[in-house]
Amino acid sequence: MVQALVLVLVLVQGLAQALVAQVFPQALARVSHLAEKEMAVVFEQGHMLQE
Repeated sequence: MVQALVLVLVLVQGLAQALVAQVFPQALARVSHLAEKEMAVVFEQGHMLQE
């Protein structure tokens, strides 16, 4: 019983790692791209406030 549970956990962990390896880089690129846009907007607003 315990061995079966461990086997399932190992399989799930392997699947999760494979999924993360495929999805995470794309998600990270998208998030960093959005973050750059946000920072540019914040920087422009801050620049306008200083003038």
